[in-house]
Amino acid sequence: MRNEKSERFCACIYGDLPVVSRMLEDDSNFANSFGMVRPDHREFMKQQNADDGWTAPHLAAHYGQADLVQL
Repeated sequence: MRNEKSERFCACIYGDLPVVSRMLEDDSNFANSFGMVRPDHREFMKQQNADDGWTAPHLAAHYGQADLVQL
């Protein structure tokens, strides 16, 4: 089941620049909130001691979304 928070972080993971831009306009704290990576990377997160997730910019960087990191 997806919730609003996971949808927001999926936009960072998959590089949806217009959606992330709107989210930042609506909530400037979004960049500092934590979200989880895709299920296939959860073991990697445990190895990195990041069980609580990463911030939105960190997720974007991890998944190669340079435009979102710059935003």
